[in-house]
Amino acid sequence: MTCSKEDYLRVIFELSKFNKEIRSSDIADKLGITRASVSRMMSELKNAGLIEKEKYGSIALTEKGYKLAAQIKKKHDLRVVL
Repeated sequence: MTCSKEDYLRVIFELSKFNKEIRSSDIADKLGITRASVSRMMSELKNAGLIEKEKYGSIALTEKGYKLAAQIKKKHDLRVVL
């Protein structure tokens, strides 16, 4: 798992706490990157079974993705505290 993928999963996890529907533009805004970059990574995460996304649809973590994102978030929070 690359740091970049971890960042995306963490952001999706955080956004899912507040939004029922997460869009690529939400992730792009949060990470300060282009929607095209988000689109490429969403394909990778979908192929890995970590997210569900229909073309032009909202993004949601799978059960596998949710568990991994929760671990990443916890690890990130520990780093911030230290």
